[in-house]
Amino acid sequence: MVFKITREQDDSGVRMHIDGDLNHEALSELAAACEKTEGPLTIDLSGLRSSDSSILKALHQLAHAGVKLEGASPYLSIQLSDMDEACLKNIKIIKEDDE
Repeated sequence: MVFKITREQDDSGVRMHIDGDLNHEALSELAAACEKTEGPLTIDLSGLRSSDSSILKALHQLAHAGVKLEGASPYLSIQLSDMDEACLKNIKIIKEDDE
């Protein structure tokens, strides 16, 4: 399991960058990082290489709670596409010309 979660804070809120491979073993660290956050939270998923079903479920829950998910790959966006409309508005997909 190799992953890194970094946090940056500015006037608009907190941005967390996730890099590497996340699975159920990383879930507690992701949850702890999110719980420490006050105010608006954006999670940048552009460095996420792989995730398992527990991480997808956590991302669903975070998006439902209003967390913005940015940088989702086209493949990850397919995996997240079964979210309801309220969640989907919080996800920004990477377009091929953005990469």
